[in-house]
Amino acid sequence: MAAGPMDEDKHPFMSKHLILVLALLATLLITLIPIFVVLSGTDLKDTLALTFGTFGAWIGAGAAYFFGRENLREATNSLLKMSKRTPEEILQATTLREMKPRDIPERFHLDDKVKKLADWFKKNVENYFVLIVDKDEKYQSTINEEALYRFINHESETNADKPYDEIRNAFNDKNIQDIITFIKSQKKKELQTLIEYAIPLNEDIKASAANDMLENQDKKLAIVVDAENKPTGFITTSDIRRLLTKQV
Repeated sequence: MAAGPMDEDKHPFMSKHLILVLALLATLLITLIPIFVVLSGTDLKDTLALTFGTFGAWIGAGAAYFFGRENLREATNSLLKMSKRTPEEILQATTLREMKPRDIPERFHLDDKVKKLADWFKKNVENYFVLIVDKDEKYQSTINEEALYRFINHESETNADKPYDEIRNAFNDKNIQDIITFIKSQKKKELQTLIEYAIPLNEDIKASAANDMLENQDKKLAIVVDAENKPTGFITTSDIRRLLTKQV
């Protein structure tokens, strides 16, 4: 079978570069022999011995350079192959802290008024969730904005027979804890996810474990917390996918 491009890499003797170097050296040898004979005044035998000795040294140096370069290239390729980690190895080697979690949009407390929450969502339309913490700033819950709208609709329907001002004043007295209480009272799984929109994960766990937990609980958002259960940021399943696309 004829040698293709891959065969030349496997058999350095067949390299076009090496053949070209040998041809040039042979041409130089043939050209210099008569000149050496005339200039040195020695006989042809001594000149040939000197010339072939020099030619052999050139060949040795050229071969050492060529094969040294080939060996260096192969060694470099081997190191590059060894340095390429699998996706699973990347996830197992990276903690959530090292992923540099994104900043949390806003933090609310259970006794904050519903109006405050509604005004914030209205002003920050690009955000779809808020973090709920207790008085010590420890993680309590993550509420999707849909939970707020469900609560507002419920309150409006429940008090539909009352004057508007009375409904508005009653609504303004409600707090975030009332939203959570209402959603829990519905006892519907699809509604429960609105007040449990994320899962809290310690910042020192590996990305592989976080990915498994998110997948097992069918979540796309994780709130990263420290050893005291205080939120430090958040990550999404998209952040984990982006981690796998980075060069290693």
